[in-house]
Amino acid sequence: MSERDEPLPSGSEGSGELPPLGEPVWVQCEGYRTMAYRDVKGVWRSLGNDKEIKGIIKVIAPDKRL
Repeated sequence: MSERDEPLPSGSEGSGELPPLGEPVWVQCEGYRTMAYRDVKGVWRSLGNDKEIKGIIKVIAPDKRL
């Protein structure tokens, strides 16, 4: 999955739409889950340290938190 404004891959939880910019959501990456948000450019960033996140497999629907 690209970290930019592209549809979620099929099989992802939720409606298949990306969350609004700035809205924190859980994301699944290879081997871990973390809270992340999309910045004004659509780049996924870690909620904890604002570093760019790459390799996101899926976005977990807000109502399906751990």
